[in-house]
Amino acid sequence: MRNWFCDLPELDLFGPEYATDPAGSLRHLRSEGGLARSVRGIEVLTYPRAKQLLAHLDVAATMRGYYLSEGATPLVLDYIDNGLLAWIEGDRHRRIRAVLERAFSVRSVDKQRETMREVANRMADRLLDGGTVDFVADFTYWYPIEVLARLIGVPVGDVPRFIEASAEMNALAAVPLAPALPRLEAAIRELTSYVSELLEERAKVPGDDLVSALLEAGEQLGALSREELVANIINVLMGGHDTTKLQLASCVHEIATRPGSWRRLRSADGFPRRCLEESLRFAPAVPWELRVPAVDIEADGLGIPAGTHMIVNAYSANRDPAAFDEPDVFDPDRPRPNQHLAFGRGRHVCIGNSLARAEMEEALRVLAARIDDVRVAGHVKWSAPADALAGPLSLPLHLQPR
Repeated sequence: MRNWFCDLPELDLFGPEYATDPAGSLRHLRSEGGLARSVRGIEVLTYPRAKQLLAHLDVAATMRGYYLSEGATPLVLDYIDNGLLAWIEGDRHRRIRAVLERAFSVRSVDKQRETMREVANRMADRLLDGGTVDFVADFTYWYPIEVLARLIGVPVGDVPRFIEASAEMNALAAVPLAPALPRLEAAIRELTSYVSELLEERAKVPGDDLVSALLEAGEQLGALSREELVANIINVLMGGHDTTKLQLASCVHEIATRPGSWRRLRSADGFPRRCLEESLRFAPAVPWELRVPAVDIEADGLGIPAGTHMIVNAYSANRDPAAFDEPDVFDPDRPRPNQHLAFGRGRHVCIGNSLARAEMEEALRVLAARIDDVRVAGHVKWSAPADALAGPLSLPLHLQPR
């Protein structure tokens, strides 16, 4: 493998060119072919190849080996093995996913839109107290996790404690992992205890919430183990917090930098949803995913041995001119459906994509109804281009109330 791997063009994730112009770096590499090498493995850069790899039945999504190499403790590994559906394969994946899909159906999610609007309106009240805000610290950090807490059925008085523990789960993405292990383990213990108690309560007295829906779906489709239920509920919190926080902030940033776009959010022609979908294409919060072939496969005429780390680079694939006209332009009015790869494809497509879309769409509509216009009011702090999650870490905005 080494000879042909070294012959691939290099994507230097930590070099100055990628740091200053990641889109330009990837554009150049795509012109040299569909594959590149990086410290992560083989980068799949073109849309057709990325889409094919995501749907390949002999390619697995796994990170367990990485976490073992990083010194993950048995508690952390148990959580990964039971709760990270994106890294579970085979019959077990199908069984768990069938239960979760019932609870996360579009119909189930639509029932929760009023809760989303209620949370967004209350947080908009705080935003409008001052003319200039940090949209991340003051809105997108809190909004998705409070919505999730409400959907799960966490009592209002417990929400602050719940949010604090849930936010600590982002330690799972820390590099290196070892320094973050104590707070990660503490968060897993706290949430495992809390969610277990919640499951006991909902088993006795069901409610109109996600935990009750999961228990009902489990009864109809085949029950999950207690460990699987607890870990997957925790994963809903972890997966639905940072990603939505960053994606919503990124979407608002693109709208705020284009005159006239904010006011169009109040139109009835579906513009908020189109802005959201274009944001997911243009700057996905999850810019890449790891895939590992279980058997030898072929890619761009090269034989890829089983076990090779392959990176589905959604950020690059979503800007492939073979799939999108003028891909480096943010254009919510694209004439055809936006078939981006932000939520993946195939059997591991993001289970919470309907929920994430609904949350962000309702937030945009509420904010547009309350705020006449917005503009960026200072320096925007972004995640590093090579990070596993991407988007604004700080987004100062000046708000003009209606």
